[in-house]
Amino acid sequence: DECNEVLNQIPHNLTKKNYKQIVRRYVDYCRREFDVQTFEECKSYIQTYCDYLQKQNYAASTIHTYISGVCKCWGVPLKLIDKPIRHISQYTKGRTKYKERYRSCEDLQNERWHELVEFQSITGIRRAELARLTGKDLVFKDGIYNIFIKNGKGGKDSFVYVHEPEKIKPYF
Repeated sequence: DECNEVLNQIPHNLTKKNYKQIVRRYVDYCRREFDVQTFEECKSYIQTYCDYLQKQNYAASTIHTYISGVCKCWGVPLKLIDKPIRHISQYTKGRTKYKERYRSCEDLQNERWHELVEFQSITGIRRAELARLTGKDLVFKDGIYNIFIKNGKGGKDSFVYVHEPEKIKPYF
């Protein structure tokens, strides 16, 4: 209940929902590992939880997401927590191997769509985002290639780090 007061002040409903899930997971961890009984007792285990997530091989960005929700709830400045550094090259944005259940796996076998699906598998860009790309969207800045995504998921603009620029340059 103490945490709900803090989280209810967050204006965006999706963020609020995600933070509540994160806090529930953290409280379960505190109860399981340290047998905590009160809201205030949980506050002292935030760094321990961060260390636990690292040992479980969570990505730096995932740890940051989980810890930020917990810190917001307990009013702990995020900078006080020793956490792994996030780096853009670690973001995969869906660049995982295809599984049989995905329709794109069938498309990969279709010669008509082969280049399109190969581009998506390299970049992780969604089909709708891909349809809006122009030649100007490949951006080279500070020695790194990125693809500019306008009106991506949630209507947000973003940059996608390019892991294999030599493979995607011909498309642009």
